[in-house]
Amino acid sequence: MNLKLISTAVVGFGVAALIGPCSSLSPSSLVSTGVSAAIASPALVDALNKCEASSKAEVQIAEERTVGGALAVSFVSSAGGLALKPYTTDTNALLDASKIKIPSTPIAELNRYVTVVGKLVAAQSSRPDLPWTFGVLESPDVNAFSTPGGYVLVSRGLLAHLDNEAQLAGILGHEIAHITQRDHVRAYQRRKEDVCKTVAQLHFAQDSHAAQNLIPVPSELVGPLWALMEAMNSHGGALDLDNADGPVLKYLLNGFAETFLSSGFARDQEFTADRIGLELAMRAGYQGGEFMNVMAKLPAGAGLFAKHPEPKERSAKLAEALDALKHDPFESTIVVSAIAVVPHPRELKVASGK
Repeated sequence: MNLKLISTAVVGFGVAALIGPCSSLSPSSLVSTGVSAAIASPALVDALNKCEASSKAEVQIAEERTVGGALAVSFVSSAGGLALKPYTTDTNALLDASKIKIPSTPIAELNRYVTVVGKLVAAQSSRPDLPWTFGVLESPDVNAFSTPGGYVLVSRGLLAHLDNEAQLAGILGHEIAHITQRDHVRAYQRRKEDVCKTVAQLHFAQDSHAAQNLIPVPSELVGPLWALMEAMNSHGGALDLDNADGPVLKYLLNGFAETFLSSGFARDQEFTADRIGLELAMRAGYQGGEFMNVMAKLPAGAGLFAKHPEPKERSAKLAEALDALKHDPFESTIVVSAIAVVPHPRELKVASGK
């Protein structure tokens, strides 16, 4: 993990202005966006084509983890921190997990418990070998989120609404599904394309006032951003975040984070994550009906769930998926109706204040 990137994300989170979408551009469409035809040089057209091609390239795990780690730290910071206090704040010590002393308290046990359940569910997924990281947010809000590369967090406020472990498994399965489906990564790829096309136009424009209706880029960042994007286009779409300057990192990641938080996932992506999360929880041995039950009772419009479809609609679709799985239980001998609900340990209710 790039500590410079993470610290930059924490300090800079919330500073950048909201970045809007930038549509695909061609020489003819450049005129309609306010860029004069004279600026649509062969070099610019070539750069725009490379930007589009690079955005479609698969994001490698190192880049995915770097982006995901930075976003996770940013989200944790904005949500009040983790419900876990290690005995060291030494940056060097944090690089070696063996040097971190975790106190034996109900809160620490709660984090361990969520991690155990999360890794059990993640092991059933299409990406079991990701370095999955789970944690509990010190927040009374009803929240759960994931970021690229295997980071999943739930709030104490959400845990307080759960009745049993099977419900927790379903919630974690939903967030795990967003990662395995690469929903965040697709949004990140769009962000890279938007930035690349914008700075390409600004770089090749003879008159900066001729380039209009583009996503805003501070003038002092056009050069560094274009150098970074040129390197990306020359290396098959891979973005070298480890060697990018702090202001460039803040611009790239803050815009992505704020756009993501403001829009969330598409409805179809949420329903797909519900269905896959249900399957993962059931593969791990949990009763799928419990995920459906918790979806029906979660408060609508709370926290990050404000971007989700209505709980009743999600519960109805989960009921359909559950019925289908009962007739075709993913080529296993499991009898779905016979799977027992695993109760939560005492620490969950104590730590969550129930």
